[in-house]
Amino acid sequence: MRIKVTVVVTCYRRWIYLPLAIKSIRAQSRQPDEVIIVKSPEVRLPEGSIKAIDDDSPHVGRKIIKAVEEATGDVVMFLDDDDEFTMNKVSIVSKFFENINELTYIHNSISCITSSGVEVQKVRHFFKIPPYVKPCTQVNQQVMFNLSNDGEFSRWLWAGAAFNASSISIRREALMSVKHYVNQISVVSDAILYYSAALNGGLALLIPEKLTRYRVHEGNVSRGQLTTFNDYVESMVTLLNRVIHDYAVICEMTKGSRFEKYACVERSMYTAAARIFNGQGELSLSNLNAYMLKYYLMALLPRRLKNMIVRRWYEASLNPFT
Repeated sequence: MRIKVTVVVTCYRRWIYLPLAIKSIRAQSRQPDEVIIVKSPEVRLPEGSIKAIDDDSPHVGRKIIKAVEEATGDVVMFLDDDDEFTMNKVSIVSKFFENINELTYIHNSISCITSSGVEVQKVRHFFKIPPYVKPCTQVNQQVMFNLSNDGEFSRWLWAGAAFNASSISIRREALMSVKHYVNQISVVSDAILYYSAALNGGLALLIPEKLTRYRVHEGNVSRGQLTTFNDYVESMVTLLNRVIHDYAVICEMTKGSRFEKYACVERSMYTAAARIFNGQGELSLSNLNAYMLKYYLMALLPRRLKNMIVRRWYEASLNPFT
């Protein structure tokens, strides 16, 4: 049975790339049934079959829920305003949902591009959100697993199944059942989508097709402000505090479920990361795992050594392709 597809574009202060995002939607081999763009009131959109919602909030969760409440699609595909879809994204993803009734969540692989749209094969390691996933993430073959299997959920969480909202497609019903929590999310839209799918249940599918063009540029929220080193440190502390808030929301959303422990591990990891940038927060040894251990140990280093680490991250962020 043919499903209805809604593409939701969340726009916030990166308007220079929005026309390219819209162009990539209009170039789809199978057009989505609906396109909703959540934007600031002053942003003008091209004429055509696009539904606009004005919202100037910096909280991405609020934008998502406003769009999802308006959406008529069975499946929602997300696109950040600075990313692009490849031309077969809607066609390929929608066929999977049409052929597999139990499917709740799809994550497609990613190709990285520069600000000018040139594809690159490798990006230097720099601290970003989430820190444990490489930007040009992909799987080599299709992976399908039951979201109720917390071992598989955890394995693919750390492998990047919750990275980059522009690579995520999800059944609308999975978000509507937890919209109160999604509405509170400030930054980590991709993570809340993965945890929402897990609570809904069903199957998740990771595919090797690179259907998202992920733009690495100075406006990436997950990289902080790069004007000066001090601006970078200050912005990363602010960003990490917002991320810690978001994971507190996810911990509350998943409370009592088998997924709560993973959300709380991530919150502890970001608390440790904030300490590396000279932020505040109490370090916790509970649920310590290999992914968190690295940042926990860094957070215990003397200030001088932490500054050296942060400066290397800053320099890599300034020149991610060298």
